[in-house]
Amino acid sequence: MRGNYAAALEHWHRAMAMHEELGNRSDVARVTLNIGNVHSSTGNYAAALEHYHRALAVFEEIGNRTGVASVTLNIGNVHFSTGNYPSALENYHRALAVFEELGNSSKVARLTGNIGNVHYTTATTLGTRELPPRSGNA
Repeated sequence: MRGNYAAALEHWHRAMAMHEELGNRSDVARVTLNIGNVHSSTGNYAAALEHYHRALAVFEEIGNRTGVASVTLNIGNVHFSTGNYPSALENYHRALAVFEELGNSSKVARLTGNIGNVHYTTATTLGTRELPPRSGNA
């Protein structure tokens, strides 16, 4: 790891333990998301996904829709970075639907761009014209 990522992880793990002891579920989810962000930034995508899915479960449990959408966006980013374009697209569409419901125009614009990036990348790097249709209502 470079920079202060190691120090960030150390402090966030300590903070998470404290929040868990205090029963601060929202803060547990937020810190878990931050830990996932560090792992994503350092290319440790498996650890990033593990932490993102933990944070997602807590955000869903407490009914924090913004948190759910934000984590789902990050999960999509990891899948995009690892070349799993169908999963990236699926997660982007899920996050997009929530941000549209919440009226968050900035995130809707960002996700619309991310979806465009997936289609562009698959067309230029994989020589495909279309991705498989997304499943469900995502």
